[in-house]
Amino acid sequence: MNPNHISHTPTSQYNPKPATNEAEHTLVIKGISQTPNENIHPIIQHIAKHKNIQLQKTEYTAYRENKNNKTNKNNPPDIIIRFNSNATKNIFKKRTNTLLKMNNNKIFINEQLNNQQSSLFYLTRKLKQKYTYAFAWTKNGASYLRKEDNSPTIPIQDEETLKKLEDEEEEKKKATAAAAAAGESAAAALNKDANEDEFEEAESKEEEEAADTYDDEDDTANDDNEEEKSL
Repeated sequence: MNPNHISHTPTSQYNPKPATNEAEHTLVIKGISQTPNENIHPIIQHIAKHKNIQLQKTEYTAYRENKNNKTNKNNPPDIIIRFNSNATKNIFKKRTNTLLKMNNNKIFINEQLNNQQSSLFYLTRKLKQKYTYAFAWTKNGASYLRKEDNSPTIPIQDEETLKKLEDEEEEKKKATAAAAAAGESAAAALNKDANEDEFEEAESKEEEEAADTYDDEDDTANDDNEEEKSL
């Protein structure tokens, strides 16, 4: 089995937006260190200010995720923030042109995905890396891809969608390789023809020089005969 091949399992029953879809209202904030008796609201307001968003405390609820009641400074518990409005959640999640940081730590904001959504998004990111897509993201739990800045958005409905994209990318790679091989063959043929033309030209030049030398020798012999006759 090719280790670079993306594993696909048929999921014909998959629905990217199930009836209970936490991703529509809930985000996960990663990378923010936890402090004793911390107040999460100033953290949320700091992020909102960075994104130039006016956000009221009444528009969301936020808390630290409980990870076995242990705090790891290198991997602090995530902050879970649930918005009353899906529109507000999407605005808060939207990326900015500047890196979001706090206390020199990078902050990452993602949707809270269920296991099925998370698995599909993992495979989506894997395909993105393998075939150099520019963007992979989720919106309301559904996964999306985009090849380049101005390329159309590709909704990833299920793993079969990824399989189809992978097959298309492999066909493109084969076509590119075949075109490159054909180009190399054509270049080699041109070089061969050029070399043969140069060889023929060199032979012709040698023959002409040999003929000129023969003519000079005949002229010299004729001159000698004329001199003998005159004597």
